[in-house]
Amino acid sequence: MLNTSEEKFDVIIVGCGFAGLYLSQLLSEKYKICVIEKNSDLVGPLRTTGSTLYNKKDDIFTLFNISESLIISSYNSVTINSQSESITTEGDDFSWVLLDIPGLKNSIKNKISPTSTILVEHEVVNIIKIEGFYDGVEVKELKTGKKSLIRGKVIVDSTGSCVTLASKIGLKIPKYKSKCYQVDANINTTVTSSKIQMYMGFNFCPSGYAYVFPISENKVRIGTCWTPCLSDSSLVTASLFKDFLKYLKIEISNIENELDVEVFTGGINKSNSHLNLIAIGDSAGHLSPVIGEGIRFAFHSADIASTLIDEYLVTNNKNIFKRFYPIWKDRFGYTFSMSYMLQFILIHINNHFMDKFVHRLSKASARHRNLIFRIFSTKFSVYDIFKIFL
Repeated sequence: MLNTSEEKFDVIIVGCGFAGLYLSQLLSEKYKICVIEKNSDLVGPLRTTGSTLYNKKDDIFTLFNISESLIISSYNSVTINSQSESITTEGDDFSWVLLDIPGLKNSIKNKISPTSTILVEHEVVNIIKIEGFYDGVEVKELKTGKKSLIRGKVIVDSTGSCVTLASKIGLKIPKYKSKCYQVDANINTTVTSSKIQMYMGFNFCPSGYAYVFPISENKVRIGTCWTPCLSDSSLVTASLFKDFLKYLKIEISNIENELDVEVFTGGINKSNSHLNLIAIGDSAGHLSPVIGEGIRFAFHSADIASTLIDEYLVTNNKNIFKRFYPIWKDRFGYTFSMSYMLQFILIHINNHFMDKFVHRLSKASARHRNLIFRIFSTKFSVYDIFKIFL
């Protein structure tokens, strides 16, 4: 028998990645919220590369009042390598940062109103629908197995690649999932601290990419991402990572923050809501299709959702959430659609054609300043694509 509380929340937020956590901060200032997280703490384990493109006109620091002291490494250049080609951005053409993820999540967590109800080590197992609307969620306490019903006027799916709620009610979810393996580790060589290395078109990252983010001269965040549904399903993620290390001819030690997860690679869901339930962040594909960058877009996703939820709670108009995609498109134009097209090309071509792509990208970027940064940051135009392929 379910333990049903008579208390009804304004908003139930399920999942505390960046989108859910930031939305909790915004809404807790005004509404009665319940935050549900299956991990033992809202900060949770590392499930991201922790990197984001940095542009003072559109970045999380300026727009969302986040301290730049949370930057642990900054990069002004990236080298993109294929098996026989490479290209390196020059000067100030590129700007990327690596973030202190626990510190960033803690800074947001500490801004959530102390009057909010926070349930950690709880998992949503069902959605309750009454009289044509979602009335709440059934949750299970992981330690005891005890189930209870939490009631709410708005329900938010921010469960990332789990898509716990959106998939249950039949919302479309992003098409491609990648498997990522990543560690922070010391290495037996030195690296240029201001440059990122990326690898595409190799057997150790089929339909994906591998990367090295320097943390210091002898410490890196290093990983591989690949797309199983487009590759040999018998491949093993950990083995691919070892093949990457062999290719680089490096040994790693003092391993920290080991990450072995499945993540979406993009493909925004234009219909990310149904009635009074809305999916945000990775659950709705709100991340860059080209490189899978999710942090910056998670904040944008939560910001838009906060505005619409506020309107819904005032008007009770169930059509309000349909405005999400038009607002998103107004912020980012058609670049997400073009990014998805570019991603589709890149993850389907073989290693030989990846060499040709990197060669063309090298020639195009030599003629057109900041081309690579525009593509990586999802701020490019259809003309930029023409510059590469024509």
